[in-house]
Amino acid sequence: MFAWCMVVCAVESIFPALGFIGLLRQGDVFTFLIAFSVLWLWSMHSITIRTFHFGFFCTTVIPAFAAFVFATSFLDPEFLSPSKWPLFYCIIAMLLAFVLSSGWVARRIKLEALEDRARASAAATERDRFFAMISHEIRTPLNGILGTGQMLVRDAVSDIERERAETITVSGQAMQSLLDDLLDQAKIAAGQFRIRAEPMSLEDAVHQVRGLFADSASSKGLLLDTHVAPDLPEWITGDPLRLRQIMSNLVSNAVKHTERGSVRIEARRVVEGRRERLIVTVTDTGPGISPDALEEIFLPYSQLEDGASVLGLGTGLGLAIARDLARLMDGELTASSTIGSGSVFTLVLPLVIADAPAMPAVHRKAEGRERVKTSLKGLRVLVVDDTMVNRRIVDAFLSIAGVEVTDAASGAAALEILRQRRFDLVLTDLHMPRLDGAGLLKAIRADPRLAAIPVLCLSGQRDGVPEGFDGHLTKPVDREALYAAIHETMGSRNAFRAA
Repeated sequence: MFAWCMVVCAVESIFPALGFIGLLRQGDVFTFLIAFSVLWLWSMHSITIRTFHFGFFCTTVIPAFAAFVFATSFLDPEFLSPSKWPLFYCIIAMLLAFVLSSGWVARRIKLEALEDRARASAAATERDRFFAMISHEIRTPLNGILGTGQMLVRDAVSDIERERAETITVSGQAMQSLLDDLLDQAKIAAGQFRIRAEPMSLEDAVHQVRGLFADSASSKGLLLDTHVAPDLPEWITGDPLRLRQIMSNLVSNAVKHTERGSVRIEARRVVEGRRERLIVTVTDTGPGISPDALEEIFLPYSQLEDGASVLGLGTGLGLAIARDLARLMDGELTASSTIGSGSVFTLVLPLVIADAPAMPAVHRKAEGRERVKTSLKGLRVLVVDDTMVNRRIVDAFLSIAGVEVTDAASGAAALEILRQRRFDLVLTDLHMPRLDGAGLLKAIRADPRLAAIPVLCLSGQRDGVPEGFDGHLTKPVDREALYAAIHETMGSRNAFRAA
């Protein structure tokens, strides 16, 4: 390939060489200046596009210079007398030196640009590793704190014990929310945030968000209402995790700042010419936001000056992240408000209809449809995690539901156990030494005796999970979320097999 490129460059230099000879045979000053200008332009052209490899540059420029010098022998003697030859060749040598030095400088600039790009790429890779490491290392102790807190709440025998356990749980949840917001903000600022496009049920997303905040709204006496327009398609293309994150931030703020009345989540479609838009609004009956603050609330670390903010609820990153996510999904998030009457947050996204996924969802709960649930009692589950605290928490949650639990501290140990006993489900951590969760999944799928076992991933990261898992649950593990994920994973597998 190198030799072929050198030949191409040499052949290309023949054309200006022939042009120089043809021009200079005329023998006058005008044609000499034209030929000299062509030589200059040809040299600049070579500097621009051929300096990545110095050999290609020389193969193009030097023959052209040689042809130009040779062609001067055809000039009229009166125009170029022997006494002027030294000056003439000195000018040519200076031009050649300038072109060669310019080519060397341009080549160095290109190489430095490539090196800078390589360093930036390496820094981005290292940043991703840092995010993953921080997420994993902080979520592991958080998993122990929140899991233990939930168990203490359940087993509390007095109001004081329950209050203390709830304080531990709420504090851990606040730390988890802070961690999520800081990592998301850092990834967005670094341009490392990835938006997925896959079939998703909007109705599922709305009802899941409602379920997350139903208890907190009820405790404040608020009505949390939802409405999904009947003309919306059942399946759309989007990132379900990030759409739920945006709606969760909006509903969380609405519930937090509303003391009486209601919070309403509404989804509808709007046709704009040939384009269709998805409109999701979150409306509250809170105190409202002044016009001057409507844009400021979307700035990082910005908070309203009300009771909730004074109590230190939130970091001020939620709305900033929500707007950034909306823009990453080619949409927009805006707010309108009336003092004393409440606020309306409007999310506008492109509406792309999608085909139903191959594995049918079983967790939808819409009007007239009920969540598919079966008892977990009697299920045989293998829990794989290299951290003892994580195994203890998951074991305790599953034991409450009557699950027969077996532990494994590594992927290799899990494979040995799977080959000796039969299990209905595998719950595995993603990051483990030697054989990690992805490697364990690959080994399970490669073994005909194990390939049919559902594998649920328990990970400290919310995105970037390898494909192939039957489900994904983010640490810290919530007991009800764990049960729901197992119901969904087992139900989806059974529905898929029956289809």
